[in-house]
Amino acid sequence: MFSGRPRIGGAREAAGAVARLAGRGYPRISSIAGPCVYVRREAFELLGDLAGAGDLEGSLRELATRALERGMLHVAADDVYVGATGEPLEDPSPSSPILPGDSREPPAASLLDLDLGDETSAVRRALTTAQVALGGLSVTLDARALGPALGGTQVYTVELALALARLGGISLRAVVAPDLPSATAQALTDASIELVPYAAAAHDGLARSHVVHRPQQVFSADDVNLLRLLGERVVISHQDLIAYRNPAYHARLEDWQRHRRVTRMALAVADRVAFFSGHALRDVVGEGLLCEERAVETGIGSDQLWSRGLGCAQRPQRAPEGESYLLCLGADYGHKNRPFAIALLAALRELGGWQGSLVFAGAHVEHGSSAEEERAWRSAHPQLGGAVIDCGPVSEEGRAWLMEHARATVYPSLYEGFGLLPFEAARARVPCLYAPQAALAETAGEAAATLVPWDPRSSARAVLPLLEDGAAREAHLALLDQAARRRSWRDVAARMREVYEQAVSSPHRGGARRAWQELGREQQMVELSDAAASLGVKLRELQDSVGLLAGAEHGGVLTEAQRRGLLRVASRGFARRAVLGPISLLGRRW
Repeated sequence: MFSGRPRIGGAREAAGAVARLAGRGYPRISSIAGPCVYVRREAFELLGDLAGAGDLEGSLRELATRALERGMLHVAADDVYVGATGEPLEDPSPSSPILPGDSREPPAASLLDLDLGDETSAVRRALTTAQVALGGLSVTLDARALGPALGGTQVYTVELALALARLGGISLRAVVAPDLPSATAQALTDASIELVPYAAAAHDGLARSHVVHRPQQVFSADDVNLLRLLGERVVISHQDLIAYRNPAYHARLEDWQRHRRVTRMALAVADRVAFFSGHALRDVVGEGLLCEERAVETGIGSDQLWSRGLGCAQRPQRAPEGESYLLCLGADYGHKNRPFAIALLAALRELGGWQGSLVFAGAHVEHGSSAEEERAWRSAHPQLGGAVIDCGPVSEEGRAWLMEHARATVYPSLYEGFGLLPFEAARARVPCLYAPQAALAETAGEAAATLVPWDPRSSARAVLPLLEDGAAREAHLALLDQAARRRSWRDVAARMREVYEQAVSSPHRGGARRAWQELGREQQMVELSDAAASLGVKLRELQDSVGLLAGAEHGGVLTEAQRRGLLRVASRGFARRAVLGPISLLGRRW
């Protein structure tokens, strides 16, 4: 039952919108209320006529109560739009719920309040669906990843936000971190996206939007619990299972186990999970972490909507100038397989006499780095000399300069949930050397794949023709360009809007409530663990400050009786001067 005037089109269009977004249909409600009520003839035959003809509202309430007591059902026609011909009827004033054993007559408003107050109820879902159909969809993006560093996650977040804004029909806001760059903030603001500081989102009790979307996978219980504050329904984009499967990417075994627990619970509470590729989707479903019904492939656009507000390309320090080089972009995580790029360079020099160099540009990670293996490779191949250049992290201007001047990009990744680099290379008219591994085989395509996993000599033979101008290089670039043109951010945004609407209209799952409870317990475990660790640090600092005067059980030299004796002496003025005075002389510096 819906009242009020439609805010989109006329009554027919409104009814169509409601019917299109309606869920499974006709949710059960605990009572009936205006402005439009349909009572079946069979109900009158069983229950009798309306009582108190002078008071229609009271008569309907009494009829609803009798029907409920006889085991009948009331339903809301959630696929029907009811437009008020005059002013909409005012909603009944809220009343306190009727508790078991209460002798009061349960008024209709109280019973409906019980339905509406339960966020898992079907009628709550039906009313939210109607709100979306009549007034438009509201979405909050968890965009806290947007900071000074710019990687694939940041590019995806901004491009998706701008594409959704251009699509229209969605009220967008983004929760952002304090270090949001001004150029990024300006781009989002110009697109009429409301920016909400993280502190306000976490503590100020914002009104929840219809959907909250985290455009990257979660890493902590805090990440997921924040989502519950921001939206009625939850959508998460999940890139891959690399950190889920690899303990080397975590400081401790306990941290890895915690990450796995949080990942499982996040996938359990999400109403929909979006994936960049079919490969990543099948990987998570095959792991048993998600049912296919809630998994959706949305893809990534390869066109560029965001100018990023940056100036001209700038040459990074240590970057070679005036010579050919292969460019390997990305942090030195083990799965990025940077040592193979060194092996490829050695094979290119040995087989083809190519005299170019190899440039690494990316952060050095604390856990799971390939830095040691890279050093071992360079030591084992002294003939490379200074041909391997590590620029470390570079700015976006530096990244643009490196891409513009590279002879080719080398992308020897063992696993990617999508992989944007081939499309970035296509825009720059630079070959991208990759193997048909994981998602790259379906997104960039096997036809353009050049590396032979993982044979550096065979790969070098396939790569050499692409490093010279000619037909082979042009054919490779044409394949990359063809793959890139199949993917636009407009298509991604349209698909994502469908995902949001599916999340709104989908029924709540009983298992989700249990997963939310588990997340609460997980957060408590984290807080207790952090408190215990902090206490341990303070105890060690105290022991260190006491030093030799600590008890023998803590590494000191004094017995417990000696420590008590010193305490008694130190607490008495005369004894302290008489006993500790000579000791003080021994402690002086001469």
